[in-house]
Amino acid sequence: MTIKTSRGDYTIAMAAPIEREAGAVVATIAMERVDGIEKIVLRARIANDLLGVDANSDDSSSIIDRLGPWFARDFEMTRENALKSIRGERRLFEIAFDAANQGPFAP
Repeated sequence: MTIKTSRGDYTIAMAAPIEREAGAVVATIAMERVDGIEKIVLRARIANDLLGVDANSDDSSSIIDRLGPWFARDFEMTRENALKSIRGERRLFEIAFDAANQGPFAP
């Protein structure tokens, strides 16, 4: 999937296989500018309740399809947080989607 941002077009794809944890799936997502000048990787922890039937599926494209427009809308904030996390904390930035923060998984 490709999104348009103020910094240019970015492709969004899974950077690793989906991980399953108790009550959630964790997706490692790469956002790369189409000219290759920047790549941002982060993790999205999504509660199984928000995925419904998809919680047991390996259909990573449906997760990307739902996250893409959300990343496009909140791109600058997400980008900055991801870069700060990797530079300052030496770990991938993680966004948790659950009952309190449903994000793009709201019904």
